[in-house]
Amino acid sequence: MHLGDDSVRAWITSAPVELVDISISNLIAEHIDNLSWNRAGTRLDWELLGGVRVCLDDDSGFEGTQIDSCSHVVCFDTRDQPALAMERRYGLANLDVAYRGAPGNRYVIGANLDVCGQPVLVLGAIVEYVGTEYVMATT
Repeated sequence: MHLGDDSVRAWITSAPVELVDISISNLIAEHIDNLSWNRAGTRLDWELLGGVRVCLDDDSGFEGTQIDSCSHVVCFDTRDQPALAMERRYGLANLDVAYRGAPGNRYVIGANLDVCGQPVLVLGAIVEYVGTEYVMATT
């Protein structure tokens, strides 16, 4: 996502999306950086992590994945930008909007809300989005 993009900013103001503090972005970045990557270093090593390919057009495809047990998702772009938290189904259905203007692989982390309504990350619940209708999700 590029928070400077006019269409992304307009979507954030009109959608059920919450900006999340940059400290959460830093935590997610640290976690993702320390996971196993493929030999080229271009994406996560899904054979080691354990993942499945899911079509975004079929929400039932997430059954059995870690993200399926989360009520929310946190869309993360870079350490120096706030992340976006939203209800899981809405977030996964709108990854193309959330990541408009952001090239390359993007990562979504599962979350559940605490008693104050703040997202608590589920760091093992990872979705890798590459800009197509298919994503990889941890099992």
